[in-house]
Amino acid sequence: MIETTESLEEESGTDLYEEMEYLVKKNPWAWQSMGSVLGLVGGVLSPVLGTLLIAVGWFIDSPEFSILHILSMGLFAVTIPLLVGGAHCLDLLERKTTEVSVLGIVTPSDGLARVTVATVADVVHG
Repeated sequence: MIETTESLEEESGTDLYEEMEYLVKKNPWAWQSMGSVLGLVGGVLSPVLGTLLIAVGWFIDSPEFSILHILSMGLFAVTIPLLVGGAHCLDLLERKTTEVSVLGIVTPSDGLARVTVATVADVVHG
């Protein structure tokens, strides 16, 4: 069965964006937080800026391999690596927060605690 984000949110009873916001606010100056924000925001903005550069290149009637064309191709090329890097940093941030919360040092949000503790318990006991 393929699970969508909606079905995952219904199972856990939390919003995925709220959990991301919680993780970033919990450790705002950690390199994982900065990497996740820069990666995810950059991964969303780079194709938008690449598209704008292509449109500008069309209107100014530039040669085929102008600097605008090269920059737009570069922005499209870094989209996937930025998204993957941002997601990886978010996973590292979640793991960092989860390890601390499992030890009982920090009280996480309700949704994160339920998902984390159930996952850790399943791995330990099963």
